[in-house]
Amino acid sequence: MLCAETALGQEGIVGLPPDPDSKPNFEGSWQKDYRRSDDVEQKLNLTLAAIQRQYERAQGRSDVPIAVGQTNNRGTTIVDLARFAELISRHNDIYISQTDDEVRISRDGEADLVCHTEDQFVYSQSGDLGSEACGWAGDQLIFRINLPGDVSVLYRFSVSDDRNDLNLQKRVSSGQYMTFDLEEFFTRYEAVNQDYECVQTLTRGRVCSRVGNLKSDGSQEQ
Repeated sequence: MLCAETALGQEGIVGLPPDPDSKPNFEGSWQKDYRRSDDVEQKLNLTLAAIQRQYERAQGRSDVPIAVGQTNNRGTTIVDLARFAELISRHNDIYISQTDDEVRISRDGEADLVCHTEDQFVYSQSGDLGSEACGWAGDQLIFRINLPGDVSVLYRFSVSDDRNDLNLQKRVSSGQYMTFDLEEFFTRYEAVNQDYECVQTLTRGRVCSRVGNLKSDGSQEQ
């Protein structure tokens, strides 16, 4: 089993869970707000520029972070981390169910994030593909996933007081110094009936159309 205090405590995020009477409610269907969410390419360019400035100031010191274009001891670059962050951020929608002792976060094309929080501050599990820990840090729900190859992903979920907006902060890391941060915002929406199919468009937002069986003449049944 993964040591939960090591997995989360090294990030300085192990804290007391929220009061049961005021525990944040994440349940619902959430749609990504692209206008407020980070763009991966823009964030990567800003990150590379910041790393280069830091490297130039710190040349000659033993604790110099990874410079632009350099790799860590596993051959990973900051661009690799950005591409991985992009890969795990493809979903337009998040679906969350929540009970008194479990929060389950479902995303299209990704494994569910599940946190069992009954009578414990931190929940952890491990398997062939890595290890996972989660828990409350005040009003935030935190997940840390350790993957093979010394890569880890940190998720921080928080919800607005009116429960209309969901904030998700991600940090993809490799080794001690190499990290890439990405922030996403989601807006609550009412899930449509299964008779409808919805897609996210850049110009018109969320567009839904009725899904029905086609008649023999090619027209759609109502």
